[in-house]
Amino acid sequence: MSQVQLAQELGVSRTPLREALRMLQREGLITAEANRQVRVAPFTLEELEEIYALRITNESLGIRLTVPKMTREDDAFLTESLSKMERYATARSIDEWEHRHRAFHRRLVRGAGARPLRLLGELADHAERYRRLYVTEDPRAWTAGAQEHQAIVEACLARDSAGAAERLARHFAHTALSVLMRLAPEHEPAVVRAALRSIIDGEPQGGAHL
Repeated sequence: MSQVQLAQELGVSRTPLREALRMLQREGLITAEANRQVRVAPFTLEELEEIYALRITNESLGIRLTVPKMTREDDAFLTESLSKMERYATARSIDEWEHRHRAFHRRLVRGAGARPLRLLGELADHAERYRRLYVTEDPRAWTAGAQEHQAIVEACLARDSAGAAERLARHFAHTALSVLMRLAPEHEPAVVRAALRSIIDGEPQGGAHL
């Protein structure tokens, strides 16, 4: 993509555009090329596994910390989010669904603390393009996602921290494994499976944690 063309299409000057592109490059989402060109970074199996392994381990801890602190307001927010996500999914309104989906997952871990929330937000940002591939290319994704979200909320309403953590971990693992199967069915997803086992079995597998 041409930086000049991007600036014209977005209606912005070159200075804020360059800063935005630098941020995207630091996050590994684009690569800079000669002649002021940029290219969207390709999907990689390693990145996909790393992102979702980190989400599985860290957001499972985040929801464990959050569930005991949940209030009726949180219950209402999560329940309403299920309804809105279902409506947007039925209409295939991906942008509206994504906005509500991000807010839903953020609510699940809001008790983890300000700094962990920032880190979890970055992971969610990195996961977005893989998540969009999943929901737009797999016809079963919307139904499966809705069922998994419902199971997570039921555990939260019951104030079952361990159950909520396991259901959240399985939800992330299902998304990652579905995308991996589509991109490279011959790939053995050892990293994602190890992260999931660490939550189900309660045995830390190493790596970054909150």
